[in-house]
Amino acid sequence: MAKRCVVTGVGVVSPVGIGKESFWKSLTAGRSGIGPLTYFDTSKLSVHVAGEVKGFDPSKYITEDRIGVTGRYTHFAVAAAKMAVQDAGIFPKNWTDSTPALVVGTTSPPVDSIEDQVRFILQNEDSPRAHPYGLAAVCPHSPTVEISNALGLFDSTCTISTVCTSGMNAIGAGLREIRAGRRETVVAGATESTIVLFTFLGYISAGLMAENTQMAPEKIMRPFDKGRHGAVLSEGSAFVVLEELEHARMRGANIYGEIAGFASMDRFRGSMRTLPVKQGMLNTMKAALADARMQPARVDYVCANGVSTQMLDKMETLALKELFGEYAYRLPISAIKSMLGIPNSSVGPMELVSALLTLQNDIIPPTINYEEPDPDCDLDYVPNEARWNRVNAVLLNNHALDGGNAALVIKRLNA
Repeated sequence: MAKRCVVTGVGVVSPVGIGKESFWKSLTAGRSGIGPLTYFDTSKLSVHVAGEVKGFDPSKYITEDRIGVTGRYTHFAVAAAKMAVQDAGIFPKNWTDSTPALVVGTTSPPVDSIEDQVRFILQNEDSPRAHPYGLAAVCPHSPTVEISNALGLFDSTCTISTVCTSGMNAIGAGLREIRAGRRETVVAGATESTIVLFTFLGYISAGLMAENTQMAPEKIMRPFDKGRHGAVLSEGSAFVVLEELEHARMRGANIYGEIAGFASMDRFRGSMRTLPVKQGMLNTMKAALADARMQPARVDYVCANGVSTQMLDKMETLALKELFGEYAYRLPISAIKSMLGIPNSSVGPMELVSALLTLQNDIIPPTINYEEPDPDCDLDYVPNEARWNRVNAVLLNNHALDGGNAALVIKRLNA
């Protein structure tokens, strides 16, 4: 019989707050983390805003000798993972017979570090050379290595890269380890630092960004609103501690909730056509509910993908209507990306942290900037203000911009 998997610790570094308390306070207050972009000159670009993490001090989490040879992307990861482990009440000195596994998701190599290495080479063009730590710094596995060293997680480590679904797939990989009885504890999450020139130019070229807008920065992300016109990139990291239920109970751990179901599908990866996008979301959410052995009517809240583009929000709405039928019109649905922006792979773990705090507090964060209803998006998106609502089960929908999908079902323990 499969083991049951619960979450006993969370950690988050985000544009709306560092640490679960600040993160949750901002989400429930409907506070946006989007603002003017300060990392590089945007005067020649059509996009001038981003979801930057403010007030982050890496020296609180990483030794000085490692800060200089690793990038922001890695700093976020170590910080969030340390927070999650501390929140769970487990520490390296307490590792027993079963050292936790570590699974880290990321969309790409640390582009910020790559740009740093290119600058280093160009500054020494008369005598070309690379920084001695350059290769290690730009490796996609570098956050995993730094977390492993910081927490003593050496037995089993893995890096997953499936674009925007990387973080949720990391959670799913950890879930499978615990269900199979291979691990009692898994530290899983994702990290991202996409606020770099190369990434911005790529997203602009793909037509995915909100360009040339006169709106205030905090107003631009508006999932499901009729006036939505593109996404805003952001950054950050989130990690959780997954634990086998009886192991968590034996040590008296605080249990946020149970990971009841998971699914990930790549059948339509590479397709951005409307019907495959809708069908991919629908099939994946159905599979996650089947994995949880849960009927759609038992879901009390959907943490939506809600990416603020015309096509994707419409397709997600159609998928939810087909999945839930008439119940879709009575079901609270919200998109916290309206406040976070798009932190790529980190969004799945961030949404999981938010959904777990919803289970604990019976508060659903809003979809902010929902001002003009769209006839094509006519469900209850919890507009603009958080809502008190008893929540026993949450469905989380995650869609990658290349067509991949992942979904999680979480529930209150024994609900």
